[in-house]
Amino acid sequence: MNKDKLLKDLFSGVMLGIVLWCIMFGVSLVINTDTDRLLPVFLIVPVAGVLGYVVIKASGDQKKANEMLSLLNSGQYEAYLSRMESYLKKDSSSALSGLLRVNGSVAYIKLGRFEEAI
Repeated sequence: MNKDKLLKDLFSGVMLGIVLWCIMFGVSLVINTDTDRLLPVFLIVPVAGVLGYVVIKASGDQKKANEMLSLLNSGQYEAYLSRMESYLKKDSSSALSGLLRVNGSVAYIKLGRFEEAI
């Protein structure tokens, strides 16, 4: 993970925490209750949201990987390499990118482009 993405994610998390704290404080004033009673709700909801996002993203990545691997397995090496490169331009830090690079090396070797495979 590069430094800019890490800082962006950290800043986003801090801002989300501040917003949720403000909402929790506002809700506690409106319904006239203690913030300690609302804390579990405001902890569970963001965690559930993040987990949902991660699961959806992982299933989308799995679908993309299966589509690209079918190109590789059917011998369409150039098509695989072009899709791999376009994906890596968008997201080069995911776990899927490592798998794509390894399989890209296989495609380069099959095409006889050994220098690019390294």
